[in-house]
Amino acid sequence: QALNDFVQLTQHHLKNEKRLTADIAHELKTPLSELISLSEMAIRYPNDQRIAATYQQDVLAIGLNMKGIVNNLLLLQQVASGNIQLQRQSIDLIERINLLVAELTGKYADASQRVYIDNQIGPLECDVDSFSLQTILVNLLDNALFYSPPNTPIQVTLRLLERDEKLKDGATLIHVEMTNQLKQAISDSDLTQLSLPLYQVEQSRTDNNRHGLGLAIVANIAQINQLKFSYCLQGPAKISFSFVAPSVKP
Repeated sequence: QALNDFVQLTQHHLKNEKRLTADIAHELKTPLSELISLSEMAIRYPNDQRIAATYQQDVLAIGLNMKGIVNNLLLLQQVASGNIQLQRQSIDLIERINLLVAELTGKYADASQRVYIDNQIGPLECDVDSFSLQTILVNLLDNALFYSPPNTPIQVTLRLLERDEKLKDGATLIHVEMTNQLKQAISDSDLTQLSLPLYQVEQSRTDNNRHGLGLAIVANIAQINQLKFSYCLQGPAKISFSFVAPSVKP
């Protein structure tokens, strides 16, 4: 039985590796094909201003897209292997979330109007690695704003866990939950695979700027920091993501 379990586990990992390899090839092949097609058109029609006028900006945009894919793949490999230096520090969660929302207004003009913070912890700060927290929050906020219908709210709730879940050193655990509606309902099967690298519910992959790496990075970086990352459906078209962070010692 143990041998059969080992064989099944190995087959499962092999299947995931094959899927991941195929998805990486697909994600990189798409912008490469765009570069080749665009260059061929520019060479074939050198005097066509419809191509020449935007050629440089188009090439730059495609190159930056490829750079983003590679950087995220490298970051995923780094956090998955545990090869990351953690430096815990005192961080004001409210201030950090507001700062990230302000930065995202360049991408989503109504971000500041849609993100609501329900602060139930008062002025309490968390004790966590700054880069890890930044990576988790920016990915969750970006996903919530992108995958939710226009003008719908994104609720961020900060609350303390029960006293019997305090840490031995006296610090309290802070539960951070982010909830948003979805443009399209997802199944329980899709839900279980959301944090797999390069997995996307929309199999046609019509948006070249979404690669299915964000939640995989979040899940791995949360595990390294022992932040207990989880997510669940609150109905067919509403989803909630959460993690738990220790507060600063009293």
